[in-house]
Amino acid sequence: MQRKRRGTFHVARTFREYEVREAGGGYELLKEGEAVGIFSEAKVEKDRIVFKLSHGMNLEGSEKGVRETFSPGRAELCGLMAADGTVCKYERTHEVSFKKEDRELTNTFCELVKEFFDTIPHLYFARHITKEGEEREYCRATIYSKKVAYDLWMFSVKGPAIMSFTRL
Repeated sequence: MQRKRRGTFHVARTFREYEVREAGGGYELLKEGEAVGIFSEAKVEKDRIVFKLSHGMNLEGSEKGVRETFSPGRAELCGLMAADGTVCKYERTHEVSFKKEDRELTNTFCELVKEFFDTIPHLYFARHITKEGEEREYCRATIYSKKVAYDLWMFSVKGPAIMSFTRL
């Protein structure tokens, strides 16, 4: 790891026009000498540095540049939503829901939502009849939140950008 001493901080990494300084337990990201941001946490690796942002997002810097990426937990949440989730808007209500027979996956979804959005989903239990005639119980975890809905829409996980409804 390259480290240069400059005053009261260390240069933790340089790449392209970016420099990362380590000082006082935190990290400062500079672009061409101008401060871009200050971060309390960073993971310095051989070819990159990863800063922790909010809602399960990371800021990754490398020789390729700087970009936002999902944390592993955020990627898991988006995968669950892409497979079995719904994001919709009814008049003034924004609803995000995850429906699954597997209770463990529903619990994982609830834990991730709590971690990234500090929201606890409402749980609804119901039964349905399969095509084969079997009765099965499922659980639907639902969040009524404009913030969460727009967050998922922004990354095109689910929502109006993917689904279009026509009135018959």
